[in-house]
Amino acid sequence: MQLKDKVIIITGGCQGLGRAMGEYLAAKGAKLALVDLNAEKLDEAVAACKAAGGDARAYLCNVADEEQVTHMVARWPMTSAQSMAWSTMPASCVMA
Repeated sequence: MQLKDKVIIITGGCQGLGRAMGEYLAAKGAKLALVDLNAEKLDEAVAACKAAGGDARAYLCNVADEEQVTHMVARWPMTSAQSMAWSTMPASCVMA
C-alpha cells in the first residue's frame, strides 16, 4: 500500500502500539493525526513521527465521547473530500 501523503488518524497515538504505528507510518510518508488524552506524551510522539519523516499533529480527544471525535475530525485539515477506512486496536483511519 502506498502511504505517502495518506492521512491517517491514530487513537492511542502517544504510547505503545499507537506510537509505534505512528512512527512506522511516518517513515512511509503518511500525514498523521495522533489522538490521545496525554498532551505531554502526544507532543513527544509528534516529534518522533516528524523525525521519522512524516507530518504529524497532536489532538487531545476522548474517543469515548462522540462529540469530541466529531470535533477533532473536523479540525483535521485534510479530511474534506477524502474517503475513510477505519480499523481498530488502536483505532485508526486512512483517508485515500
